[in-house]
Amino acid sequence: MMLSISTRAALLPFLVVSLALASHTGAATAQGKGQETSRQARRLEGQTTHAWCSTHPSGHIVADALHRNQLRRQQRVLGTSSRSLHTAPTVTRSGEVAVIEDDGTLFVPPNAIDLAGHRIDYKRRKDGLRATIRGSAPIKMDLGSKLDMGLGTSAFVEFQPRFEFPFFGSKYDGVYVNSDGNLTFTQPDAVSSDTNSVARVLAGPPRIAPLFFKLDPSKAEGTAGIYSKRTAKSLQITWLRVPQWASFDQGGAIFGAEPNKNENTFQVTLFKNGRVLITYGELAVLRSLNGWPDTSAVVGVAPGGGSELELLDYTADLPVATTNRALLERFSNGDDILDDQAVAQAFYSRFADVYDQLIVWLDFSFRGRYALMPSNAAQGIGRNLHDHSAAYGSDGNLRSYGQMGALSNYSLDPTEDICNLSWIVSFCAEETWSAVAHVVGHRWLSYVRFRDAEGSASNQLREFDIYESGIGPTAMSLETHWSSLVNGLSTVVASRRAILDSDASVMGGYDLRCDLGSCSAFAANERYSPLDRYLMGLIPAQQVGDISLITEISGMHGFTGGEFGSFEGTPRLLSVDDIIAIEGERMPSSEDAPKRFKMAFIVMGREGARPSRESIDKVNAIRRGWGPYFRKASGNGTVTTKLVEKSE
Repeated sequence: MMLSISTRAALLPFLVVSLALASHTGAATAQGKGQETSRQARRLEGQTTHAWCSTHPSGHIVADALHRNQLRRQQRVLGTSSRSLHTAPTVTRSGEVAVIEDDGTLFVPPNAIDLAGHRIDYKRRKDGLRATIRGSAPIKMDLGSKLDMGLGTSAFVEFQPRFEFPFFGSKYDGVYVNSDGNLTFTQPDAVSSDTNSVARVLAGPPRIAPLFFKLDPSKAEGTAGIYSKRTAKSLQITWLRVPQWASFDQGGAIFGAEPNKNENTFQVTLFKNGRVLITYGELAVLRSLNGWPDTSAVVGVAPGGGSELELLDYTADLPVATTNRALLERFSNGDDILDDQAVAQAFYSRFADVYDQLIVWLDFSFRGRYALMPSNAAQGIGRNLHDHSAAYGSDGNLRSYGQMGALSNYSLDPTEDICNLSWIVSFCAEETWSAVAHVVGHRWLSYVRFRDAEGSASNQLREFDIYESGIGPTAMSLETHWSSLVNGLSTVVASRRAILDSDASVMGGYDLRCDLGSCSAFAANERYSPLDRYLMGLIPAQQVGDISLITEISGMHGFTGGEFGSFEGTPRLLSVDDIIAIEGERMPSSEDAPKRFKMAFIVMGREGARPSRESIDKVNAIRRGWGPYFRKASGNGTVTTKLVEKSE
């Protein structure tokens, strides 16, 4: 059966694209070749940025660790307590919009990689790992055997007999060597790292990441490549002059870059007693790639499975106390990272702690949008109960923090598509208020699993899939969004397992019309679906109705240039009881759950630059339109956006 889907529905405003190159995306919308050409030119000049959602279940853990690391960095820079020396961000109001001007402390600046010639030593202790660092450490050139590896590949290497490697409480008889500069236990992780790779390291399998970055051993020349050497007491894995991906061929062609090898040499040795030794030679990742966009790399160790995290500066913060937390450092050469907890704390310095959600807009260029969940008190929605709100300046009231990204990405025209993934897809069906609804919806959505035919928990409502595109293996994260179609850069060969008929939910999926297995989509990003509303606590389970999941999808056709496309699949009916069987009933129930929500709208400017009058007015216009939109999209939910001062 062929399932017709319009390209308008086959968009990615809710996907985390695992390409470091994605920060060059512009704001084109396929409204004519002339306008598209103009927008493409601005894109390549770096004047616009993308606005897709990069919400991750581990986002609040990363935000906690990032804020702690930022405070340590400020103390090092200032030479004393950062709180005693820096001036506070300026917080004012304009009507019902809060206005924040950065004082230089709300952003974590780019972090250049500085590990060349160093050696990180992780030694196993009874209660975890202890990490130390020293310089002047040579690479051992007795490399062993060369592994046959290419871009986006893994190779399993067994330890010698009677060699079991202890790592964060478990023992292993082998390890997966992943071409992207990392080792994993229990399962491979071969695809390129996404733009939220710290969160991916936390949520993935147990991992040792000497340099988690997209590397391409298929372009290694001569003796260069990835090597393995096994002994009775150790396993040594070496990346010898392995180039950074996107230095060649299609990567250079996309942005007109000249070939640049950016070769990297590093070595990791695992010892039978649990010691991990990482030695760095010359490192060239994150160097300029002739206009290539922001890229990042992650270094460290992690137990996986959503562990706690400590973000470090390895050359400044070691040694650290023995810990069972992930110990990671993120290196980047591009945009600053926003310290969201510091932004929230600045807001609460003037305004009362009465809000469920904060919605932040930026009056400058910024990559992406996302939601963080400081606390959760709802059961049965696929999230653990937790309360990290104190780190944001709230005493248990703040449930969600929404970072909308650059205000320039949004339009006050409710008919204008704002999806600016136009160099990946040619059209999308998302406008400003549905984007707000999407970020707000992450307080409850989309995290649930369901009971499959075998009685096991299935993630097919929200998947993480691998796609083969013209630029190599690509990971698109649907872990927090309803399963949807994907459009690739050139030729996509997608092995989709499921697509959700979500009644045009703002959280992904489509409104599908099906007849004898042949389905067509006619709407997307329009409302909160009945399933959404149940999970939000707005309606009881009995009102959800059937949930249609299209499975056994074997291919896609079309979806380019604004034309219709098609795919093949088999509809399968689920019920909300299949979700309750795995996640439990929604508590509090719709009888007791709140229906009225307090949200504050915030606009922020960079250091020394108060948001413009035009930008403040634009945020205020979005705020005024948000209440009516939320009421219509949710059916029976209401919001108040009135600012309340601490003194009131």
